[in-house]
Amino acid sequence: MKKTVILATTAVLGGLLASSVAFADTPAASDDTTQFINATTGKSVAKVSLAKPDSNNTTPDVPGKPGTKPGDGGNGNTNNADLMLNYVSHFDFGHGTISDKQLLLPVNKISASDGTNAIKTVPYAKVSDMRGTAAGWHLTVAQDDEFTASDATDAKGAKATIKGAEIQISTVKPVDGAGNPTGTVVTGTPVTLTAGGQAHTIMNAPDGQHVGAYSAMFGDNSEAGDTTNGVQLMIPGNSALAGNYTTHLTWTLANTPE
Repeated sequence: MKKTVILATTAVLGGLLASSVAFADTPAASDDTTQFINATTGKSVAKVSLAKPDSNNTTPDVPGKPGTKPGDGGNGNTNNADLMLNYVSHFDFGHGTISDKQLLLPVNKISASDGTNAIKTVPYAKVSDMRGTAAGWHLTVAQDDEFTASDATDAKGAKATIKGAEIQISTVKPVDGAGNPTGTVVTGTPVTLTAGGQAHTIMNAPDGQHVGAYSAMFGDNSEAGDTTNGVQLMIPGNSALAGNYTTHLTWTLANTPE
């Protein structure tokens, strides 16, 4: 009973104080006016309104090099969304010679230009999250089919394929839009892709990851030359005929963390 009485008394006194303050023409507390508690104490409000960014403001630019666009992907993904897979490089493993021994081919770096200056950079995949919800996401990749020749046939007249080939992704470096390493987006390496195999996680942004552009760099630009060992194609010995081969990769961006 004592506790109840004290609370009731406080409520009544509060009402009396509020009445006396109002009578003195002191502004009531609100988000738009300053409330003065007494002759020496006041409370004010600091406000800001934040809107999610325009999802059209994302580009496939090379991370850390604004205006420098990759040469193999055009203008990137033109489908507009707050969460989108903005760009993915092709993997070009160049030229090799068929052999009875295993062949390991590093992926070529891609060309990029700002219209004046040309550079080489490791392949990359770019995700733009403009939802403003910090809900997280993850990006996966899978190999759809075997490397299939466009200009070679096997003994039965079917298009030649490379049996047992593997795309081996050993280096994935996550960076932010400025090209700086980010420890908040994690990667799932090493990854080995095989024809018809399962999808593998390339980047995972946990719940709490905020707005921005994030890229997975496949390799290290400090490597000399026009290739990087961050991604390699393994071709078993005695597994292929001479020819030009292509496979297809499916990249999938999910709107939740893994």
